[in-house]
Amino acid sequence: MNSAVLTKTFIYIALLLIGYGGKRMGVFHKEDTGFISKVVLNLTMPAAVINGFQGVEVRPVLLWGLVVGITGNLILIFLGQVFSRKEIPYNRAAFIYSISAFNVANFAMPFLQGLVTPDGFATLCMFDIFGVVTSYGINIALVDACMGGDGRIHMKPLMKKIFTTPVVVTYLILIALSLMNLQLPKPVLELTAVAGGANAFLAMLSIGILFELRLPKEGRSIVLRVLGIRYAVCIALMGLVYAFVPVPADMKTALCVVLMAPCVSSSPMLTEISGGNGALAAAINSMSIPISISLMALALTFL
Repeated sequence: MNSAVLTKTFIYIALLLIGYGGKRMGVFHKEDTGFISKVVLNLTMPAAVINGFQGVEVRPVLLWGLVVGITGNLILIFLGQVFSRKEIPYNRAAFIYSISAFNVANFAMPFLQGLVTPDGFATLCMFDIFGVVTSYGINIALVDACMGGDGRIHMKPLMKKIFTTPVVVTYLILIALSLMNLQLPKPVLELTAVAGGANAFLAMLSIGILFELRLPKEGRSIVLRVLGIRYAVCIALMGLVYAFVPVPADMKTALCVVLMAPCVSSSPMLTEISGGNGALAAAINSMSIPISISLMALALTFL
């Protein structure tokens, strides 16, 4: 593992420890994550996406990133429904939010910046599009259905949620601008550079605040099941991508590496907002980070 990867690993773990340590000392409180979540979901995450998308030229070959992202998320969504059906709604919300979607904007993009080619980075962006739809549309609808709804998914509110989510709207605008060979004005990019730079810090800090070391036995079982299912599926998909997806080697490497990305960083915040077990989602998220760091580094080394 090279020095750049080691440095980023240290920074991300340090942010988790700052959040958790601050909570233990009474500096931060669980309720603080409500405000942080609004800032992340509505401001810093869209800004981070804009920063990452700069210079991306949408070409047909990049659609393979979208295909792999859709495939991986749909498989994980289905398995999440199957393996969480016997859980109480409070824990099921954490299960659903944690098992699908990938931490691309907050983790994979900054982690891989400078470690993959520009085309590889563009592939990350395309991969992330359906993951955003999953996190802020499909998963929210699924959790709402099991947290007091009628148990059914209603398409009209689902579509409304997806296409009014700031990150989804941001991606759609960026793709449209790229197809028309247009760019955002320089002052806008300077603003998003500042706001997006705070994204990883706020997201990882909130996970640290929600994290609890002591979990009930049933909580530990859910953590192991979510992570076991998630990484088994993603490792299998990585093998299929490496063997069969017809893209250049640099793009193939980016796809294989991003499949090893941690659980999406907003899952604890979304779980908390939905009335679910935010501490459980934070534990799953936190446990996924060292696993993903190791697997991403191995993928970068050997592919």
